[in-house]
Amino acid sequence: MNLAYLRIAGRLFHLHASDPESAFDLPGIYDPFLEASPSTGDHVAGSYRIHAHEAWQPTPIQGIPLWRSDIWDLGKNADDDRLTLSIHTADERPAVPVASVSRDFAAADLRQTVGRKAEPSAHGLNYPTDQVILMTRLLLTGALVLHAAGIVYEGKGYLFFGPSGAGKTTISRLWARSGASLINDDRVAVYRDKGVWTVTATPWHGEDPRVHNIHVPLHGVYHLIQDDVNDIHPVPSAHMLARLTSCAMIPFYNGEAVDEAMAMLESLLVSVPAGDLSFTPDRRVVDALLRHPHF
Repeated sequence: MNLAYLRIAGRLFHLHASDPESAFDLPGIYDPFLEASPSTGDHVAGSYRIHAHEAWQPTPIQGIPLWRSDIWDLGKNADDDRLTLSIHTADERPAVPVASVSRDFAAADLRQTVGRKAEPSAHGLNYPTDQVILMTRLLLTGALVLHAAGIVYEGKGYLFFGPSGAGKTTISRLWARSGASLINDDRVAVYRDKGVWTVTATPWHGEDPRVHNIHVPLHGVYHLIQDDVNDIHPVPSAHMLARLTSCAMIPFYNGEAVDEAMAMLESLLVSVPAGDLSFTPDRRVVDALLRHPHF
């Protein structure tokens, strides 16, 4: 393909090859989010141009990066209106620039480069470039990605979150065996739709590859604690805000996005029931929740 449209959390993204004769593929995780063609007048949240690996290279980061991790850096380049994203290579070469991004993340030029060796890729979107750009743009347009599992049961959406190993995939599978639909076992997006908090899938799953690109009202948010009992415990709002913040994909390199994320989380906790969920990793937790008066 040399043109593709993705719709994630209701936001439309446009991908196109820099050269009409060039082509790119997309990783299979994006298949449920592909859209044949947008409706007339449909707003495009982001438009991204794909360059072949050797055909183009972004300007390197100038000065101290705005963000630095073990995998990637983001910083200003010679163009005052643009940022450069670079990835660190496993073979100790200098960081490789892979994307030039507008400051609002609505536009970008992406190099078809993948992995810790910065090798050529057939895919137009590759980690970490895809997640950095798309998650930031989603947030700047009102959709926040959370490191959480999401399920839908009888038309209602529920989120379960906690640190790695807390049991997100486990509880997702338990619910799936009990008739619920798995939205995503690792990354979901939340946003307000006509004043109603809504949960939906993102392409970025965890251990369970099942992803259902559905949008449902959010009815509960639960922090997972493995225990020998199953119960929901109320938590002061300030404590729950701190816990949710720790699992939110917040781009701290963008002040506007940070402000938006915190405002969204505060609003969500006012509108949606939330608490600690102590649970045993077996079917009993589902039965206990279905009997609970606050579920």
